[in-house]
Amino acid sequence: MKIDLNKVVFRRLDINEINKMLELQNEVLKENDLNKETLRQNTYEDFALCFNERSLVLGAFFEEIFVGYGILLFADNNQENLAFCLDDPGNPSDYANIKVIVIRNGYRGNGLQIAFLKHLEKHAKEIPVKTLLCTVSPKNDYSNNNFDKCGYYLVKTVKKYGGLERYLYRKDIQ
Repeated sequence: MKIDLNKVVFRRLDINEINKMLELQNEVLKENDLNKETLRQNTYEDFALCFNERSLVLGAFFEEIFVGYGILLFADNNQENLAFCLDDPGNPSDYANIKVIVIRNGYRGNGLQIAFLKHLEKHAKEIPVKTLLCTVSPKNDYSNNNFDKCGYYLVKTVKKYGGLERYLYRKDIQ
C-alpha cells in the first residue's frame, strides 16, 4: 500500500503497549515466513528493558493503524549494549543501539524504516550520545541498504542471539 509519509504520526509508546508490539512482531514473522535468522524475536522482557528514562520506543500510526515501531536502546552496562562487540568500546554510556525497527506487512516500501531512523537519531542527539550501533542479518538486503543510505558503516560481522551471524553497523553522531 502506498502511503503519504506526511500523514504518518510518530509517537512514544508506553510500557502498556508491549503486547501490541509483540502482536505486530509475530504477524510480521508469520506472514513473511521469517525466522530468527532474519529478525530477532524479542520477548516481553526484552521490550520491557527498553522502557527506561533515556531510551525511546516509538510507534508509527497511519490513519490510526499501528504500522510499525522502532527502538533506540540505551543499555549502558547491560549485555544488550552492542558496544561490547567492539574491539575497544571505551565508555559503554557513549553508545546507544538501534534495537529493532518493525514495519507492518503492506506498509513496507514507503520509507518508514528511514523515517524511524531519523526520529531515533534525533532523540539520540538530544540525550546526547556519541555513537549509534545496530545489528542486521546478512540476509536482510533491504535493511542493510537502508542503513548504508543513512550513513551507517559496517564495522564487522559478529555472532549474536544464540550464535547467529549479524553485521554490526556504526554511526558516529556527535
